[in-house]
Amino acid sequence: MAVSKITRNTDSLKKELSLPMVFCVALKQVIGGGVIALTGVAIGLTGAGVPLAYTLAALTSIMAGIPFAIMSSAMPVTGGTYTWPTRLLSPVAGFLTLWFFFLTNVALSLYAITAADYISVFYEHFPAWLQLPKPLLAFFILTLFYLLNLSGSKSTAKVGMVLTLIMASAILLFIVTGAPEIQATNFSELLPNGFNGLISAAGILLFTTGGAAMVGELGGEMKNPGRDIPIAIIGATGLAAVAYVLASSVAAGVLPIPDVANKPLTLVAEHVMSRGQFLYFSIGAGIVSVLGIINAQMLWGSKSLLVACDDNWLPRKLASVNKRFGTPHYLLTLLYLIGILPIALSLSVKEISIAAGITGVVAQIVVIVCCFMLYRNHKGIYDNATFKVRSKPLLMTIIAIAFLLNCFLVIMMFINEASAMTAMLICGWMVVGVIISVIRRKGILENTIESAAVGS
Repeated sequence: MAVSKITRNTDSLKKELSLPMVFCVALKQVIGGGVIALTGVAIGLTGAGVPLAYTLAALTSIMAGIPFAIMSSAMPVTGGTYTWPTRLLSPVAGFLTLWFFFLTNVALSLYAITAADYISVFYEHFPAWLQLPKPLLAFFILTLFYLLNLSGSKSTAKVGMVLTLIMASAILLFIVTGAPEIQATNFSELLPNGFNGLISAAGILLFTTGGAAMVGELGGEMKNPGRDIPIAIIGATGLAAVAYVLASSVAAGVLPIPDVANKPLTLVAEHVMSRGQFLYFSIGAGIVSVLGIINAQMLWGSKSLLVACDDNWLPRKLASVNKRFGTPHYLLTLLYLIGILPIALSLSVKEISIAAGITGVVAQIVVIVCCFMLYRNHKGIYDNATFKVRSKPLLMTIIAIAFLLNCFLVIMMFINEASAMTAMLICGWMVVGVIISVIRRKGILENTIESAAVGS
């Protein structure tokens, strides 16, 4: 159904996100609690070569992020993960990409439970009436960030900036206190398990160095998205890489390698820090880090669905934007319910979260294909982008590497984490999406590539 003009809910979103706000969202997506858990695992695989593994993982993540940066600069829109394939491939391709991508929001339950686990470690210092059961504490955490996100993207982003600064300062404290105690002899054998160990470690660490591209979902709420999103994606990943390399150098250099292999970062932190410093590190790099991820995902998690509702895939009323706060309150409530229902019903979210991780990477692969299609079929729009790769051979090389990297991630996740139940969940989710696309296809609004290129 072709339309010349229609009022869209995305038009009611407020353009109030600045570069510092979006940069902090991107940085929070890259630096998370994974650095505490996975650094020791990487040391177990590659020994003192873990800083090299982080460097390799970060470089490949930047390479994979370049297509997202190009798309965000050429077509700065709300909900790019849905909008780009819809305009460049087909409406059905866009909806199915969104359907896969939306499953990632189930991870809100996992993040809330993880935060509750971190907080419960300090229960011995709490009065008895504050020692809440973990499910109830997780419920309160999600409720807090749900209410915060209802108040507007600007206030949410400001809180995110504070959380990001606390987290970054905690990691910096670990680096500063640990660097003087690094033993050079720990690095005498840089790659004890050879090149294969290095590649295996880098593959695992890709899960910690990726994620900045999610700020592409916020293009419609940014003051200057064409400029700011590429800076946020590449800059945040690069800054995180420096922090990771320095922190992993401390992790591998202070204590003997066998003592820290497959152990959390807190083992080294407790050795080099005073009690007060260790407490701050545990809170900042652990609790605050996970809280920041919840806040960021609530901020961008509804945006692609908002545009899909405007296109009539789902009821348009569902995407109504609150006039006072400029937030999609019904969609935020949907995200909130997705987060609390597994907690309220005491469901295991492990298999769902693994499935969500895999489908999220599949959605990223589609976006990379969109970058190729933009260059091939809409060169004029590509050339008008603030951020672009001018050399065609270089661009094609980057796209190929990004495509292969994400395919590698999907394969790795299936091999290392997925079970038969995970495969069934993914297949079932896909079947439901296909059924919806068949039922709703005739009533979908067609949109031009040019409308997306100007962010409308």
